Amino acid sequence: MERRLDEWHQLLRSICTSPAVRRKPSLQEVLRLADEPLAVEERLGLREQREPCKRLLHGLVALACGTLQHVKRCYIGGAFGRKTALNYCVEADLVIFLEDFQCSRSRRYQAQVFDGLEKLFYRGRVELHGESPSCLKIAAGQFVLLDLHMTGEAPEVVPAEEERRYYGAAELARVDEELLAFGSRHAEFVALVLLGKHWRALDARAQALSSYHLELLCKELIERSDLDTLRDLFWKFLKRLAYSEDRLWARNPNRFRCDLQISKNARGPLAAYAAETLRDYQRHIRQQNTSACPSCGHRFHPRSVRPL
Repeated sequence: MERRLDEWHQLLRSICTSPAVRRKPSLQEVLRLADEPLAVEERLGLREQREPCKRLLHGLVALACGTLQHVKRCYIGGAFGRKTALNYCVEADLVIFLEDFQCSRSRRYQAQVFDGLEKLFYRGRVELHGESPSCLKIAAGQFVLLDLHMTGEAPEVVPAEEERRYYGAAELARVDEELLAFGSRHAEFVALVLLGKHWRALDARAQALSSYHLELLCKELIERSDLDTLRDLFWKFLKRLAYSEDRLWARNPNRFRCDLQISKNARGPLAAYAAETLRDYQRHIRQQNTSACPSCGHRFHPRSVRPL
């Protein structure tokens, strides 16, 4: 176990200090690329970091599984699995399926994992970021954010409310597949999600909007909109956040979890940030603009471009 901990920490250290870990760009810098969704994916998405991160995640799952008995199988997904993780802040779900899983023992499973990984946390670079009855939240190197779940196979019949949350992780693979399939049908989806997540990461007022919630809002926007350019979709996304009168309700495709919406207290600051972005970056994302300065990304409305 000690040797495996050493190897894992060495891998984490090499990833965090690698030139492949990209700096966080300004929003203006990314918007200059918005006419080419693939360029946005290249700038914000995981590329050369993906394989090292995959080894890191598999290593942590192996370490966690070593602390438990009767492990049936594991799954690595979330934003990492859906290819919507930012290259400067990787989010992932690690799911451990247990034989004879019992909801009443959830805290005991978590205690076993935490005790087994105690040396991992004491070595630095790794912190317990939070917990709930069904999940341990782990931050590794201020670069990787992990939700570690212990669960059983999803029952055919949705259980009572007090047990339902413990099986939400069992549905993650199916939900990830659904969003991956949607992304394969809509080329602008991944770029829009990455742009939205980057915008979210730039201001604390947007942190109440979870990464997963943001992806569902982007999916809904594309389904309901006839807009097809990334700039116009991002403009519509910000308008939804700034001026919608609801709490950003989104249907959750995970049948064991509730639909999503943000709290009333968080709604105002988030709306203010979105409205500020629409105002401050109007020249970069103004809807229906078709001409742009190649050096700064300034958008020119067709009627403002005078013929020579």
